[in-house]
Amino acid sequence: MATNKDLEVRLESWADEYGGGRYERIGWPGRSWLATAMKYHGRAPQGLSVEAVVIGTPADEVERAVEALERSADGYKPGRVLRAEYWMRNAPEEQKLQALRAAGLPMSRQGYYGYLKLARFHVAAWLRIPVSDEIEERCCV
Repeated sequence: MATNKDLEVRLESWADEYGGGRYERIGWPGRSWLATAMKYHGRAPQGLSVEAVVIGTPADEVERAVEALERSADGYKPGRVLRAEYWMRNAPEEQKLQALRAAGLPMSRQGYYGYLKLARFHVAAWLRIPVSDEIEERCCV
């Protein structure tokens, strides 16, 4: 039977695949404006074709779950918190909160972990991974 550990493994593999810059056009800034300016020696040309992305990996399932969460009425913040938590795994907590603040999503530490828990429950439900009511928080106490 799947457990919270199985959910964690899926989320970490999603972060490895999606958080590493392979997919830059999914709404989370994968490249800074300065890197884009350097690549094109100025503004990026308009009308660039979107690279074809083959869907079918386990990480793609997690990404679809997160995208669905972000499109839901109150799911945008939890989806972005999940991305910050897993895509910035080695960053300190304050840096994650600052990145969210810079993206227009200010929140307290308590709010951050509340949104993270909600997002993890959503992804677990989407993937049909049964989890206990006490999803372990990833913070250091």
